[in-house]
Amino acid sequence: MVTAALLAQAGHNVLVLERYPGLYNLPRAAIFDDETMRTFARLGIASQLLPKLRVQRNYEWRNGPGICSSTSNTPSGAAAAGPSGT
Repeated sequence: MVTAALLAQAGHNVLVLERYPGLYNLPRAAIFDDETMRTFARLGIASQLLPKLRVQRNYEWRNGPGICSSTSNTPSGAAAAGPSGT
C-alpha cells in the first residue's frame, strides 16, 4: 500500500488489488522506526497518526519458547527526539 501511495504521489497510475474483501483481522505491525515515520510524513499522514501513537521505550526480544534473549531501554529524551536529536 505504501509503495502504491508513493508511486501515485509521483504521478504514476496505480491499481491495488487486495486479497481479502475487508481488513485483515490480525495485528500486523506493532512498532515502526524513524524511516517509516518519515515515509508517513512524505505521504502527508504523519500529523494524523501522531496523536494515536505511543512511544515504546523498552523492548524485549524473545525466542520461540518465550525466553528473553535481549532487552533495550531508550531514555525518554532520546526516544522523543529521534536519532538526529530533532
